[in-house]
Amino acid sequence: MIGFSQIQFPRSGSSKVRTALYLSFYYALTIATIPTSIVVSLVSVLYDTEIKTFLGYKKIKGGEKITKKEYWKIFGQGNIIKSILVACVAGLTIYHFFSKPLILAWLLAPIPLAVGIILLQPETRPVKLNPIALLKASLKLLSDGLYENLIGTKNMMSAMKEHMMPHMANNSIVDSINTLKGEYGEKIPEPNSVIHNDEFVKFIQYIEGEKELGNSNKKDLISFLNEWCNDDKQVHVSGLTGGQILYLVLKACNSGDNESIAAKRQELVRSLMYAMNYAKGTVIPETCFTGIAGAMLKSLEGVHPGIRVEYLMEDRIGICAENEACEFIKKELKKKKNHQEILDAWDESADNSNQITSNFIQEITVPLMRRLFSLNCSEQNVIDTIENLEYIDSKKLTDENKVGSSLNVNSVAGAGSEHRL
Repeated sequence: MIGFSQIQFPRSGSSKVRTALYLSFYYALTIATIPTSIVVSLVSVLYDTEIKTFLGYKKIKGGEKITKKEYWKIFGQGNIIKSILVACVAGLTIYHFFSKPLILAWLLAPIPLAVGIILLQPETRPVKLNPIALLKASLKLLSDGLYENLIGTKNMMSAMKEHMMPHMANNSIVDSINTLKGEYGEKIPEPNSVIHNDEFVKFIQYIEGEKELGNSNKKDLISFLNEWCNDDKQVHVSGLTGGQILYLVLKACNSGDNESIAAKRQELVRSLMYAMNYAKGTVIPETCFTGIAGAMLKSLEGVHPGIRVEYLMEDRIGICAENEACEFIKKELKKKKNHQEILDAWDESADNSNQITSNFIQEITVPLMRRLFSLNCSEQNVIDTIENLEYIDSKKLTDENKVGSSLNVNSVAGAGSEHRL
């Protein structure tokens, strides 16, 4: 099983015999490892959360080596029954659907075939051509190929899922578009003139003056919006392009008093930044066109009547994972005898306080990531949350704060009701 990045066909000057041998070994290895491909697909499905956690954790660690203990936390801890199930299902599938000669080839042929490929590739050939060196090189070739194909399968499945989820919300997206069209659609600009419209120009000026966005983020977001508005693709049966939908959303954002307009614009920018970053994601190569349109409409949910985007993966378009992280941390703190000491140290700047907090965060990082990924949080959202755990206000980590927040929300809601009356 060789990954695409590992394929190195002999140079054009190589003999036909050498090229034929390489192709023979390559296709023979592909056929011999078909059972492995089936197992990889099974593992990709059943270990979805663990693989995402591993990739995210690997990114956070940078170049630092992942220890056996950390591997156990990600893949082993709490997964004994699942591992037995995977082994049984994989074994029974291979035994039932494959002939004995193919199973025998699967068990015995990969290493000799991998050795043949290595000998035909100068780039992968070990300096010392002895049996042990060739065995190590062949095992590395197979393990690297296995890893690449596992991640490739996971990416493909995640991309399919990402594409399907917004389409499940397609009816509610179209309903929300029609709501805005009925209220603000008397003069929708032509697709190629959206970027010259006053609504768009004012929004770009707002982004340029937003202090919380860095210059790089501003540049990326403006470039993203220009490209989005120049695309003539339509959101299914809505009959409108992405730029025209953005125009309607901007019209809705600019209705109301100054405070309301500022809040809606800020929420729209936040949703667009998440959609844009997710579209660039490191795990999934691109996000769906419908999903980005849904992200724009989602920013108006709760502040504009008739706007509701259902079944969309909210955490991928701006709902921060921080709240879930706080709830998780609360539960973990209750298990600690020194929970008050950890809370007291959370906002302190002293070295010993930092060490107490750091040790606790290091301990909960993997299980917290698994929890967030199990809720379908995006990779970027999870990584941002994990990397900023130490900056969470310690007041959010106590139940008392929850009560206080609830009272504040009720007070605000009451004030709003009085204002409406």
